[in-house]
Amino acid sequence: MRIFEKFFRPKSNEAKINFELGLALYNGTNVKRDIDEAIRYFIKARGGGNAKAVYYLGLCSFKGDGVNQDIEKAVKYWIRAANLGDDDAQYRMGCCFDKGIGVQKSSNSAKKYWEKSAKQKNPDAMYFLGFYEYYGICKVSNVSKAVVYWEAAEKYDQRDAIFRLGLCYFLGSGVERNIEETVSYFERASELGQSSAKYMLGRMYFEGYYSILRNESRGWQLIYDAANSGEVAAKKYLANIERIRQNPIPRISPFSENDDGEDEIYEV
Repeated sequence: MRIFEKFFRPKSNEAKINFELGLALYNGTNVKRDIDEAIRYFIKARGGGNAKAVYYLGLCSFKGDGVNQDIEKAVKYWIRAANLGDDDAQYRMGCCFDKGIGVQKSSNSAKKYWEKSAKQKNPDAMYFLGFYEYYGICKVSNVSKAVVYWEAAEKYDQRDAIFRLGLCYFLGSGVERNIEETVSYFERASELGQSSAKYMLGRMYFEGYYSILRNESRGWQLIYDAANSGEVAAKKYLANIERIRQNPIPRISPFSENDDGEDEIYEV
């Protein structure tokens, strides 16, 4: 690694090369993973003004990778990286302000950071902006705007946004109700590992909901996978599933007409 650094590093691009070397060491990409050495390169890159290196120094402090865990120090790094224009740092700061981690909780500040990140095509920031719009956090609910954010995020395979779009089509929120679209979005989100989508899709198959052909074995597997991923609603459902299998029940909507199932389905 140091031989490469010595002979091949362009002088004019030193900060970028130092960051890339640090990232390779941090992730163990084509080299043995070495967090201490990665941090050394990140510090070098930081000196050259590399925003992403500053972000990763914050990530190391946040996780306690190679250094003592220090949330306040992580926040300082992320604020600096965010001011340098790093979209990941802007997203992380939005999360910190949303939850009050290392900073005073502020939904308005969270939204501002996410808006900056979303302008740089960060799909996770787009997802949370949609969440804020849907539930009227900071201002009056705007479901149509939420759908726009989630549609932008789903282009980058943001699985939570894809799941939310499925819910919107199920409920007719911001879009015309369409069960086929619901199933399509739930299927896609499930393939990406979204546990709530697996649970909801599993119930639809298990119960033969609407135009969905009843397929108990597939429904069971989806619900089981969701439960193994930690989905609380799926765990509760599995507690009664044997009784349900032995005593078939009428088709039941996973949601009531006036409830989006938030308490049962998904928690951010």
